[in-house]
Amino acid sequence: MTYTNRTKRFFSLILCGFLCLPLLFGCAERDPDAPAANLSPIAEANTEMTVRSLIDPASEVRGVYIASVYNIDFPTKPDLSASALKKELDSILDNAAAAGLNTVFFQVRPACDALYKSELFPVSEALSSSGKLVMDPLAYIVEQAHKRNIFVHAWVNPLRVTTGSTAKPNTDVKNLPKNSPAAQHPEWTLPYADGRLYLNPGIPAVRDLIADGVREIVKNYDVDGVIFDDYFYPYPVTDASGATVAFNDDASYAAYGRGKNRADWRRDNVNQMVRACYEAIKDVSEDVLFGVAPFGIWKNDDGKNGGSATKGLQSYFSISCDPIAWAEGGYVDYLAPQIYWRFSTAVAPYDELVRWWNRALDGTGVEMLISHAAYQYDGWTEPQGEIAQQVQYARSELSYRGSIFYGYEEIRKNTASLTDELKKLYGERIIYTDPSPTGLKPAVASPADGSYINAASTYLIGSSSPDKPLYLNGKKLGRSRGGYFSAYVDLKQGKNTFTLEQDGVKVTHTIYRGTAPSTASNSVPTSETFSVIGVAPAKNVMADSGGSVTVSCKAPAGASVSAKLGGTTVKMKQTNSVKSANSGWALATYSAVIPLPKTGNDEIRELGEISVTAVSGNNTASAAGASVRVRGSNAYIPVQVLENHTELKLRQDSYYYDDFSVQSAGMTDRAVWQGNGFYLLRVGGYVYENSVKELEKTQSVPVGKLSGVRVYADGKNTYLDFGLDQNVPHNGTVNKGVFEFTLYNVDRNSVPKEITVEKNPLIESVTVAYPNKANCVRFMCKLYDAENFYGFDFAYTEKGAQAILINPRKIDFDAEKPLDGVRIVLDAGHGGDDIGARGPLMNTAASVCEKDLNLAVTLAAKTSLEKLGASVVLTRAEDTTVSLTERMDFLCREMPDLSISIHHNSVDYSVDVRNIRGTLGLWWADSGVLLTRCVSDSVASALFRRELSPTQQKLALCRNPKFPSTLVEVGFMTSVEEYEFMLSGSGIARAADGIAEGVMQYFKEQQKWIQ
Repeated sequence: MTYTNRTKRFFSLILCGFLCLPLLFGCAERDPDAPAANLSPIAEANTEMTVRSLIDPASEVRGVYIASVYNIDFPTKPDLSASALKKELDSILDNAAAAGLNTVFFQVRPACDALYKSELFPVSEALSSSGKLVMDPLAYIVEQAHKRNIFVHAWVNPLRVTTGSTAKPNTDVKNLPKNSPAAQHPEWTLPYADGRLYLNPGIPAVRDLIADGVREIVKNYDVDGVIFDDYFYPYPVTDASGATVAFNDDASYAAYGRGKNRADWRRDNVNQMVRACYEAIKDVSEDVLFGVAPFGIWKNDDGKNGGSATKGLQSYFSISCDPIAWAEGGYVDYLAPQIYWRFSTAVAPYDELVRWWNRALDGTGVEMLISHAAYQYDGWTEPQGEIAQQVQYARSELSYRGSIFYGYEEIRKNTASLTDELKKLYGERIIYTDPSPTGLKPAVASPADGSYINAASTYLIGSSSPDKPLYLNGKKLGRSRGGYFSAYVDLKQGKNTFTLEQDGVKVTHTIYRGTAPSTASNSVPTSETFSVIGVAPAKNVMADSGGSVTVSCKAPAGASVSAKLGGTTVKMKQTNSVKSANSGWALATYSAVIPLPKTGNDEIRELGEISVTAVSGNNTASAAGASVRVRGSNAYIPVQVLENHTELKLRQDSYYYDDFSVQSAGMTDRAVWQGNGFYLLRVGGYVYENSVKELEKTQSVPVGKLSGVRVYADGKNTYLDFGLDQNVPHNGTVNKGVFEFTLYNVDRNSVPKEITVEKNPLIESVTVAYPNKANCVRFMCKLYDAENFYGFDFAYTEKGAQAILINPRKIDFDAEKPLDGVRIVLDAGHGGDDIGARGPLMNTAASVCEKDLNLAVTLAAKTSLEKLGASVVLTRAEDTTVSLTERMDFLCREMPDLSISIHHNSVDYSVDVRNIRGTLGLWWADSGVLLTRCVSDSVASALFRRELSPTQQKLALCRNPKFPSTLVEVGFMTSVEEYEFMLSGSGIARAADGIAEGVMQYFKEQQKWIQ
């Protein structure tokens, strides 16, 4: 919001010798060492002045409505003394300043009366029952507010005359003060079924009165602006039958309607009144702003009218309010729509309305403030954080310049911590600049041009220069301050062409609905030489006695091909027809089944390698496949795990997070099958060949026996100690507050009847269960709390084995570096060739995709955590490609105290991204639950962002059960509002600080379990 006259106070700073350099939007004063990575554009923070006599006039508006009607906020009752009135105003200003607010919207004309010295209106009944002005509240609040660096806008209700109700009507002009213009001109007034009396804007003299009234204020008081509220024609009232009661302006309509439709005539009356007030204000001072705070819904979208996707009262029709006409006509400086709903309000979602107003005002030069329902903090369920999220969301919009809160009393009382929320929200200075050309041509970044989307709709996200309006197929698009846009469009079958147009430049983008044509090659595999390739199985095989092995290969088409194993040779059949090759040999696929011999029950017979031979004329070629052995029904191969963190899979194709806990070095079991690079163990899991070694076939692997079970603790760990005589497979998981630790291949008869549980911070009691599986024992360890679980390891000892559970960690929070000794791995998701999710800037020279944001947050979080004393190591510190396996191996080597993987989210193309946003914490191993909750909550809070419910998800970087790990989706790449904030400079630093605070909170939560 631009105050050109108010700059006389602002520029007086220079005369006082203070240096002031303007800040760009979104640039908060932050740590100058915080990394910006390769993010472009990121605005730089500027140096804060040591002393200021008045805030920069282009600062973000942080306002509060002070209502005098019904004595809501000021004065608290009529007939107070001058000193009492001043005391109340001082308190209001002090409370506003303490909450970080910089503008007061002070209601000076609540009902055709005045809280200032007026020649046109009587003294307000809210101030005095006798009509005596004991002091001038407007003069006083302007003087005192400016001393406190607070702007003042005079709030006027232009048409309301009385404050009656349906229960207690107050519509008799005889009850008005004699010097009231309504009493002097009763013909200017009309009663309505709501029990109130209104000035009739259909009468030109009434419009002149309202304009003269604002002129008087601006002429006599050093106000920074004038604002009208949402009362124009009365809000409709229904009768007993449900019909809307008419506002009886028949006489004025007959006199002045001039054949217009009555609804259009009424809107024109309001338009003329608003324009006359704008001109009256500017006639006195070009620098005093004029704004209106209309009802939040203009029109509900009917598919043609351009309204919002809402289902509420429509101010355009119900109260003859057309703020879009005022904006496009150029006779308001700002609009402050009253969006008094939550993000979750189905009939009027907050985000939908903010986007709608932002789009409507784009290109008009009219600035957008948002009026927020602070008063609802006394009624909403769990309101905490709602206002901060609303403000932060709106900050990213191109037209936005600030917020105004209705509900001063809730701010004064700090209802539901609202004032604390505002203090945090307004801890950083934001100064807005008008949008400037960036040189960006309009472009859709995602989905890519020519994409195939097999859905009825898709989102489009992209970028443009923010200084000129942008149109998609002729309809204006709303955008963020950086010019980023999102849209949700319908798709017809086949080709869909979308045209972006900005300042005469047109760009087309094509999306196909359907499935992309197959790109499979029809070319024939060939070989320059006569050869056999691709013999399968290629991995060693151990199969059952009397079974079979299927062999396949590729060999020259038409050749005679045979497979030999042991003493058995079989002819292979060509299973496909191929065309001749232009040169060399065309290869076909061959297959055959080789029967296996029978063996003794305890025998394992080695058959050697599979050999395949192809013959065609004088040409012969051979190739070898896997080695094969046959197992009798009671035979097995003893195998032993080589290293810690060895995967034991439920199925060959199961992903690591679906499986058993990782096994420790030394675990021994019987392999009863081999193939595809795996052994199948007696326990029922598959282990990779290269993860174990075969023991001597004569070595026995009997069922293990238990000599005792005990729970005890030291300062670092709690131990579930087993007197085991074998190194057996195990699995551990948390289920409903119980750590279920299962041992396999154990003699159930050896389980002790009593289990000793000594004093420890984790386990309250232990019971034993026997799953429906042979030689399987489960120890049910009831935890004091499900979140009081930080990972476990399993190790073999001279006396048996131990499940080693990590205890809560004691931290000295009063120390200068409370995280001293804590080792943390930070993982910046994606990188190098793996870009992650695409952002709105994807197709530009300043391309910023997910990998860039992830790295920027990671580097900044490293700095924040190291300041707290933590030792931080990174899976990547620059834009390099690091595979998932490499990252997992890195974690296994580092064995940190905790691990945090940093990502940014996205959604499927068929999803409407315009209302998908927020921070999401994810975990897989149970040890990550508390860490996830703390980090997710803290990051969302730091970013003033919605927190989605932390969720368990199958994630590679969260699978290791030996330490707590989490993956935090900081925000959505597909949300242009969140993307904008992350590129603003402040977003990276805030996310990093949120991660650091989340780690601190994680350790704070542990302290209650430390005895």
